[in-house]
Amino acid sequence: MAPHLSLVVRFVVVGIGIAATLVSILRAVRSGREDHAAFVIFWTVFTLSLALNLVRGYIVTNVADPSPRTLLLLMAISMDLNFAIVTTVLQYLHRLGSVRGRRVRDAAALVGLLVSVVALAPPWGVELDAAQAEVRFLAGAWIGEGYYLLGLLYSVILAWSFVARRARGEAPAFLIVMAIFATAGLLESSASLVRVIANPTARLDRAPLIYSSLPYVVYAVFLIVNGGVEESGGPGRVLHFAGGAGEEPNTRKTESREDPDARLRAAIERLGLSEREREVVALVLEGRSNKEIADQLFVSLATVKTHLYRIYRKASVPSRYGLIRAVERSA
Repeated sequence: MAPHLSLVVRFVVVGIGIAATLVSILRAVRSGREDHAAFVIFWTVFTLSLALNLVRGYIVTNVADPSPRTLLLLMAISMDLNFAIVTTVLQYLHRLGSVRGRRVRDAAALVGLLVSVVALAPPWGVELDAAQAEVRFLAGAWIGEGYYLLGLLYSVILAWSFVARRARGEAPAFLIVMAIFATAGLLESSASLVRVIANPTARLDRAPLIYSSLPYVVYAVFLIVNGGVEESGGPGRVLHFAGGAGEEPNTRKTESREDPDARLRAAIERLGLSEREREVVALVLEGRSNKEIADQLFVSLATVKTHLYRIYRKASVPSRYGLIRAVERSA
């Protein structure tokens, strides 16, 4: 691809990514969900990485004889952002799927990030050949790459497992696109590692296009198109992170039933919940977010999450969507 055309492509990619970031921030504020906030952090870091790639591409294409040390610094920051991408996507996935031992896993990811950043630094990570505008990767860089690829592999496994069990009631299309996005990143990084193993050097005066930015654009467009609308319906309506409008877990029309509200109340009673837990379930069925439930009941967000955790255990369901399905079936 011609250098200037490559810059145009990168500029468009970053622009779309920023728009998707704003949509994601709005959604996170509206929902009050912890996993939505974690997604915003991950998406922002990835967008920063692509923006830095755009800056590198611009310097290499338009600046005559750029400083090798400046280019090395930009490359190092770019690699550190890659480590941060893995860390933040894992923190997001841990929250999306309510993964057990989340704090320990989050801590392990943070330790991996810190070790990778330190290991990448000179003199044990990279060696600069300013005369050749070239950098050689040393043992420390391989430590960082190992964390990066293992983290990506783990994220792909988590993402596809969430597709299989429809984590936290998310729309299937959102989960599938997310899993494909993670898989594309793993494949690109694996191919890059093979090339570096064959030749452990890199030219500083080159800034190749990040090909995982292509599924990134698809993902970003998906977020923008599906992310803006939230709808709170009556009992049995659940909000999705993507898809916006709620989905009826039971497609039969409630209007045709005899006293559907009484049936739902009876179904809730059969779960053996406390009075406060029944109130939380009723608000969940109305499509309320955790923040809205906290405001309605005059409790903290953490208290709502604790109630939901206990409710899920009593109802033997893994997620909000599973809870709604269980109540609807019982009613």
